Amino acid sequence: MSALDDLLTVRDFQDGARRKLDPVHYDYVAGGAGDEVTLRANEAGFARLSLLPRVLRGSAERDLAITVLGTYASMPVVVSPTAFHRLICAEGELATGRATARAQTILIASMASTVAIGEVAAAARAAATDRDPALWFQVYLQPDPQDTLVLVRRAAAAGCTALVLTVDSPVRGVNER
Repeated sequence: MSALDDLLTVRDFQDGARRKLDPVHYDYVAGGAGDEVTLRANEAGFARLSLLPRVLRGSAERDLAITVLGTYASMPVVVSPTAFHRLICAEGELATGRATARAQTILIASMASTVAIGEVAAAARAAATDRDPALWFQVYLQPDPQDTLVLVRRAAAAGCTALVLTVDSPVRGVNER
């Protein structure tokens, strides 16, 4: 039996990660920004959700596929942009790109990736089964618009088909001018 066989819930995965990872890396992944107000609100929101099993209904074949903004996904799962995957896995975003391509779902590659977007796209293409991988790219607008343009062009050249604009709201006293 592998260690993964014992991990059944999100909490099990969290506890396993806490035991395995450097505490600084675990805190980075498990934590949230600022006072973690949004993190707690998200956890509370997910705790209010439940799945309603629909047994003995309809077809024996289930199809979870969806289209999100014109992009096919085999299931209603989009991998959000997260940075610094190499803190957790030596292959970093290369492994994430391969996994999302094999699962045929959407990867929003982070602008703060530890692997260049071209390399992530190449790994995803190599792992894709019967279609081009669904790659989008996260963009934080840069102070110099030319820097933003360079990033966007690099993502487009790598095969990203959408941009996900991320903006930070100012933290009182930090980003005020």
